[in-house]
Amino acid sequence: MKDMYNSSTAIFLSMFLAFFWAILYIYLMSAFAEYIAWGIIGITMLGLLGITISAFGYYATTQDQSKNMALAVGLCGAILSLVFCIALKCGWDSLHNAIDVIDASADFLAKTKRIIGVPFVYFLVMVFYFFFWIGCIICVYSMGTIVPAPNKTINGVHIP
Repeated sequence: MKDMYNSSTAIFLSMFLAFFWAILYIYLMSAFAEYIAWGIIGITMLGLLGITISAFGYYATTQDQSKNMALAVGLCGAILSLVFCIALKCGWDSLHNAIDVIDASADFLAKTKRIIGVPFVYFLVMVFYFFFWIGCIICVYSMGTIVPAPNKTINGVHIP
């Protein structure tokens, strides 16, 4: 308990910062969710193309034993890039709808502050339950050593 008291400032500061960062994250997601989603798709495509180009470039300029491995990596990168483009084209409407859902849910979170209260209230209930549980443990422990009496009877009733 002394350690908890000594570190209470850090604990309360951490709780405040977690709340602050969560609110900031919610507002940033509300403002930039759609851009982030499209950016991740673009970065994925650029990454696949970059792997392909760099592997073929290494294959064209080297005379090492790893030339065949560079060719294999380049071909795999080209195939993955092609599959990604086909998947992007075939699932364009679904992808667009999914990103709209992400944007709408981020806006909903930013406009509905009550939703933050649910985990906070649950946390408080769990803290109170934990301290109740600790109190029960202390009460049982304070009874002393509990010794079983297998043949104990009170008024003719067997008590295990």
